[in-house]
Parts: sequence; C-alpha cells; structure tokens
Amino acid sequence: MRPIAPQPASKYEEVFNAASLARHLFRIIPDPYLEERAARATGEGFSHVLSQVPDVPPDDYDRL
Repeated sequence: MRPIAPQPASKYEEVFNAASLARHLFRIIPDPYLEERAARATGEGFSHVLSQVPDVPPDDYDRL
C-alpha cells in the first residue's frame, strides 16, 4: 500500500472555502451601509409590496 500525498485543492474547493469564509465574516463584521439602511427602515415599503399580492390559496402544484 502506498501513502497518499495531500492533493492541492481543486478550484471548486477554493471557491467553496472562499464563499464559506465570506459568509462567516459577514456575520462577524458589520457592514456600515447595511446598518444605516436597517436603521432607516420602517417596514412601509414591505407592507406596500405585500398589499399588492392577492390573497388567494396556492395552486395545487405549489402546496406543501
């Protein structure tokens, strides 16, 4: 049996690791732009958008 040498990371693994690191950093390091937008948010825009959605039951293919 021959020893298996460590293989260099594939491009997929590099991208996956970079995305995972970015996701964790976004949790730790606050984004000033997003913090400012969140402070200004009132929920009126969200309520306006929701008011335009019809209140009907889902189609058969869309039921849980």
